[in-house]
Amino acid sequence: MATPYDTVIRLQRRTLDAMRVDLATQVETASRAQAAHAGVEAAMKDAHCEAAASPLLPSDRYLTRLRHERTMLAAANVSANEQLHRLQARMADAYGKARAIDIAADLYRERIAQQSAAVEQQEMDELAARKHAAARETKP
Repeated sequence: MATPYDTVIRLQRRTLDAMRVDLATQVETASRAQAAHAGVEAAMKDAHCEAAASPLLPSDRYLTRLRHERTMLAAANVSANEQLHRLQARMADAYGKARAIDIAADLYRERIAQQSAAVEQQEMDELAARKHAAARETKP
């Protein structure tokens, strides 16, 4: 049964679908940032081990670059996670709105069904009353 809420429901579902795509993209971005950060951490550990094993090998510039890269990736990781949490909050809000609209549409359908049942019951009562009145008139 069509309801006045159908258009809003379709729009809300499209919004949720778009947000799901954005959420998947953001999860991928956050996981890539975390993996890159972990890679730099591992490279730094390896560089420290190599520097300790070979004191004549100059590694200061390399370690400085890795520290800078680690700082940049840590900031990117924090930013990606913050954006992910904001997107999750927006999605939860949109889902709540969609659920409220679905409930309103269900209540509308129930109200229409109850009204239809009441009209049908009234018609049946009138038919029964007419039959009863006709039967009383034909009796002597």
